[in-house]
Amino acid sequence: YLIRPDRTMTIDIQWIRHHPDQVRTWQHCRRGLPESTVDQVIQHDQDSRQALHTLRLYRQRLNSIAKELRTDRENVTLLQERSQLQVLVQELEDQVTEKKEQVQRLLETLAS
Repeated sequence: YLIRPDRTMTIDIQWIRHHPDQVRTWQHCRRGLPESTVDQVIQHDQDSRQALHTLRLYRQRLNSIAKELRTDRENVTLLQERSQLQVLVQELEDQVTEKKEQVQRLLETLAS
């Protein structure tokens, strides 16, 4: 368990990643919660981590485009790619935030 600054207690996500069966059993036997709650936490966490990975790749590409545009400011292809990537980055940032919030809510459900 971890205690957040707002005094809500949560279960460590890393512990859930490494011991999902134990958490499922504990939640079902001790608290009567459906085992699917643990599966939801794991799925949202995986989705968030995958989106973060993709986000890092997009940001790296944006950085390399910025470097290329320093020498070739009129490259239409690069300008279009940059615009598309900027939109994708914003969408992914929103997705990551949403998934992290979902994970946090579910963790609080598991700990309460």
